[in-house]
Amino acid sequence: MKALNINVLTALSIALLLSLCACQDQAARPPQQQPSEGYRDYRRDTLLVKKKIEMAENMEGKWVSEDYLTKISNSKSIYSHRKYATQLLGFDFDKSILLSNEPYLAGFTEVEGGYRNYLLFDRNKTCFLNDLNKYNTFPSIPKAFDLQYTEGRVEMYFPIERTTDRFRKIESTLDDELRKIVTAGKYLAEGDSIPIVFTKEGKVNFLDFSSYKLVSNFGEGVEFDAIVFFTSANPGHWYRGTLYKFEFQGRKLILKRIIADWATHLHDVVPEEIVLMKQ
Repeated sequence: MKALNINVLTALSIALLLSLCACQDQAARPPQQQPSEGYRDYRRDTLLVKKKIEMAENMEGKWVSEDYLTKISNSKSIYSHRKYATQLLGFDFDKSILLSNEPYLAGFTEVEGGYRNYLLFDRNKTCFLNDLNKYNTFPSIPKAFDLQYTEGRVEMYFPIERTTDRFRKIESTLDDELRKIVTAGKYLAEGDSIPIVFTKEGKVNFLDFSSYKLVSNFGEGVEFDAIVFFTSANPGHWYRGTLYKFEFQGRKLILKRIIADWATHLHDVVPEEIVLMKQ
């Protein structure tokens, strides 16, 4: 029993000694310093700058109303969906402008460009906002909105109305994009084995024509889906081309020649049809 008591006392002594050493070691260490308020502000600002640069890089390019493009792609009709649901048909972003002291959105409609909204980068929301305090003679959208880049789209959120306009980035020009989703592809005329190719860049080998445009700005008597064909590889205004009314019926592209009178804006439709089958 006496040996047992000695062992217990020895164990307690060792435990006490280890605890004392640990306390002395902890006391010897300098207290861990908390980051200063200035450092935290610097770190937060650095993250915000990185976020702003990332957004500017993702948003650079040309953006067009997703509502407009989706409906046209599904129907193959531009004229039927000329009245898009978004505030603008689209806009352009330049990374260097978004990161400048005066960032802005360069908006456009199907008729013209020149619609500008000055922006600011909001630190709390970490996104660009419409800067309503920056005077602009002709603002494209004279009300509050936030711009967010989300999964390959730019979303324009209107906090008062609680609505969102969505825009899709396109590769080059709006003309190219419309040709890509409406007419681009290979076709065959009845009884012909040589394919007729419509490219998204506007090239074609149809009759004597080598290039074409799709009408997207309607007026001047053109109140229908129309293609303007040109014999030149560098087309100009509609007046220099030959106008055709077009309609898709499944895989069939039906073309009707238009005798255009640009002085009166009264145009006659030639009844004969040219039917091309998309391959």
